[in-house]
Amino acid sequence: MDSITLLKKLITFRTTADRIGELEAALNFIEKILKPQGLWIQRLTLKGPNRPVMYACTKKIKRPEILIVPHLDVVEGEADQFKPFIKGQKLFGRGACDCKNHVTVAIQALIHAAKKGKSVGAFFTTDEEIGGPTTSLLLSRGFNGKKVIMLDTDLAIVFRQKGILNLKVVCRGKSGHGSMPWLGINANEKLLRAYEQIKKLFPATTVRDRWKATVNLGLIRGGDVINKIADYAEMLLNIRLTEKGDHRKLIKAIRAVKEVDQVEILSYTPFYSIDPGKKEIQEFKKIMEQSLGTELRLDSMHGATDAHNFAPYKSLVIITGTGFGGNFHGRDEWIEIPGLLRFEKALCHYIDLKG
Repeated sequence: MDSITLLKKLITFRTTADRIGELEAALNFIEKILKPQGLWIQRLTLKGPNRPVMYACTKKIKRPEILIVPHLDVVEGEADQFKPFIKGQKLFGRGACDCKNHVTVAIQALIHAAKKGKSVGAFFTTDEEIGGPTTSLLLSRGFNGKKVIMLDTDLAIVFRQKGILNLKVVCRGKSGHGSMPWLGINANEKLLRAYEQIKKLFPATTVRDRWKATVNLGLIRGGDVINKIADYAEMLLNIRLTEKGDHRKLIKAIRAVKEVDQVEILSYTPFYSIDPGKKEIQEFKKIMEQSLGTELRLDSMHGATDAHNFAPYKSLVIITGTGFGGNFHGRDEWIEIPGLLRFEKALCHYIDLKG
């Protein structure tokens, strides 16, 4: 199956992390492609959500020379976003550049490696968008790689990525009739005042310097009906931290805000970095640049990948990606077809030399 047909088919699976049936169907589809090529397939299930995950390898081993790691899960979208279409040289659809493009590359790279007798494996994880517990599951069972190629970013090599702190902040008030606001304490108003104070804990970014801690107010809930003073309100905060950030101190500072009644830690992902001067990274950079005919710049990432899950295992992780795409997590997510194919060819060339 050619890469564009494969990518279009992968996009049709509505693989958000909570749709277990869709994840299973997508993994079944991938397995049916890879197994006839002689790939060793291992399927595991994450207890609790019963979320599936898959490992595939050209050899019957748990630690190949090269391990490719994309993720199969996507963020939610409208139904029509799972109906891919091509316009000009762009392919549109949910996951076109985050991260079904990379799943496509991983599948084709495995098939190429199997034909060449190279030692290459891949994780097909299913919950990167919510922290990557299926990645952790595979690693805990001994699956890893001598060199890990994390496919989940632009056309670059990421040497540092921000940490993530997700919080629920709660404000409580006193209910009463909406016609007499002086008789109650409005939790919604407390929440708004609290957020204004929380924002002051974060430095302003500039065009020249975006590498700072940031906060995003992602979700607000408060009140029951329009004519009642709200006695409960909450907001979900998505915080990004640099290497200078101390999440414990920040949580303490948010709890100290006058209007805040409760702070709940939803999740925490630490800051991650790797030395870009490492021999293996420089080799990867040189080989890919020669094949692509363009520079593979060293970059910082405000978002995150599954790389942090590999940190306890001291794995050598190269964070890179196809690039040539846009509007990831947005309405009109797209990937440039020629760029995708060039990256796929370059990665296969790297496998020929280092697999």
